[in-house]
Amino acid sequence: MKKSIYKKCLIIFNPKAGQGMTLSPLLKEILGIKKINPEQNFKKEELVNKIKQNLENYGIKTGIVPTEYQGHAKKIAADAVKEGYDLVIAAGGDGTINEVVNGLAYSKTVLGIIPSGTINVLGIQLNLPSDIDTACRQIASGRQTGIDLGKVNSRYFTSMAGIGFDAHVVKKADSKFKKIFGALSYLFVALYELLFYKFRKIIIKLDNQPIPQKGYFVIILNGKYYAGELVVAEKASINDGYLDVCIFKHRNIFSIISYIFSIKTGRIHKNMDIQYFQCRKILVYKQGRHPVHVDAEYMGRTPVKIEVCPKALTIAN
Repeated sequence: MKKSIYKKCLIIFNPKAGQGMTLSPLLKEILGIKKINPEQNFKKEELVNKIKQNLENYGIKTGIVPTEYQGHAKKIAADAVKEGYDLVIAAGGDGTINEVVNGLAYSKTVLGIIPSGTINVLGIQLNLPSDIDTACRQIASGRQTGIDLGKVNSRYFTSMAGIGFDAHVVKKADSKFKKIFGALSYLFVALYELLFYKFRKIIIKLDNQPIPQKGYFVIILNGKYYAGELVVAEKASINDGYLDVCIFKHRNIFSIISYIFSIKTGRIHKNMDIQYFQCRKILVYKQGRHPVHVDAEYMGRTPVKIEVCPKALTIAN
């Protein structure tokens, strides 16, 4: 086998990623989940040992560290940068990847991704292979690409951020619920919370526009996909230097139904009740104290400042 350009790699994995109920084909379709890692039901220790063996076959000295608590992956990744690792691999879902990214942003250490969670939106964005052998071969090849990151206050995100209802759902679908139902927990919580959630007006300012925009639900995207393989921002690119913003203008039940239909069918750009913008900076005002998530991880409430960070991360692809 041809030796890789990488010399020293650290695999960071979440032992709990991808837990929960196995989804039926119908539920996968409803949730917009098509690309499921065929090896995600392996014991995580077996999975990461297979990754390690693959990489060492390419001459890459490889270590393994499991995460033990929320935020641990960020610390491990930041320490890996200080210790001179030229490659860090995140083996987990979007939450694990988000933490690793926050430890690697603006460093020279390259991120490799082995999707092993349930949805893995970033893996879909980058069209990464889901089987381990192919993924490791692709990483070891040395091909790289620089991608933009979004940043909410001091927290980076790779794929998406949300203000309002979806962030509320993320917060309610806590880790215990997700452990039982997996990705299905988001659907259960969303259907229940739609009956009780109070949609309050969200006020945001885009770049230097003098007049703020208003809506009742806001999605900010760094790529095309949202919550799986649902295309929400068809013009978006993960390396174009912009964030794509969808503002949902109304809150009545008929509008909500039309929003769900538009997202599911990929026709969000034709819905006249959804405003679409591309921008570099976003200010979300305090009014309403709305919940906020990044990459499906709850992070707090408004006010927040959001900005794009061009080419802030290098990905092995």
